[in-house]
Amino acid sequence: MEGEPHVKTNQRAGEWTIVHQRRQEIRSGQFEGIFLGNDRDRWMAGRMYTGTSRRDGFSPTGEWWYSTYCDQKNATENMREARAAYLRLSHTAEVSDSLFEQRAGEAIDRHLAGLVSLDGVHDLSAGWHVTDYRPPLDPVGGNTYLLPAQEAKYELLVYLRRTESSAGLAMMPPGMTLTLHEAYQKVIRATGPITFELGRYTYSLVHQGSYCDIGRFPRNPHPERGAGR
Repeated sequence: MEGEPHVKTNQRAGEWTIVHQRRQEIRSGQFEGIFLGNDRDRWMAGRMYTGTSRRDGFSPTGEWWYSTYCDQKNATENMREARAAYLRLSHTAEVSDSLFEQRAGEAIDRHLAGLVSLDGVHDLSAGWHVTDYRPPLDPVGGNTYLLPAQEAKYELLVYLRRTESSAGLAMMPPGMTLTLHEAYQKVIRATGPITFELGRYTYSLVHQGSYCDIGRFPRNPHPERGAGR
């Protein structure tokens, strides 16, 4: 049976912003649901009440069945712990599918990318590469076309999430590289171009790059870059 076809965000459960949720009919007439919430540095994975529709997961006063709170560490570690708890909860509630982990990760990235306004910032491209190599020599790095700044930040967060486990942080002596939390905060707080190293990788947001000919976004190129290129 199908779950929610789209990620719903920016709804609220109490003081929590719902970053991602899934509710679906798992047996005839029985609906289960879960949600991932954020409130500043705190994160939580919550289970909705068992019910008979998509709309009765929360009580009339916005309460839910139970949850795991992650609020004892920095914002990045709290997020990672809540994400892991959320994935476990998806199996407990029987609402997971082959794309659930990917969609939940993308919803987190989208939420983090929107925490700082980038209104008026010129288009950026996001990229990453092995620090000792430069494209096109790097066989594993990647970069985007020029995108609206908020969209480029989202894409950089996607790159960061997908590569953090292979960045080799455990092999780096303390102080030799940014911590994962420092890297996330650098991206989240960015209001323009940035470049930084995390482990063996370099990540960047830059005004340079090319546009996709079939791009769906309006263009806002940096003044030093020709709009036609």
